[in-house]
Amino acid sequence: MKPSHVEGRRTAEWILLDYIDLVVHVFLEEKRRFYALERLWGDAPLVDLDEPIDAAQAAPRRSPRKRPTARR
Repeated sequence: MKPSHVEGRRTAEWILLDYIDLVVHVFLEEKRRFYALERLWGDAPLVDLDEPIDAAQAAPRRSPRKRPTARR
């Protein structure tokens, strides 16, 4: 599956992959320690990606984000 948006490829220290329902952060170790996203999201529920979930547990699917249109 291709992400809908990718940021950070130029410096490759922190790459963000946006899949609409899921955002993946890929860090160099130094950047991961510096930004400490686990601290920012510490109250978010943990999801075990190795365990299958049924549809009742899954979050409702949102429609893809619309890109802003340029004003003339």
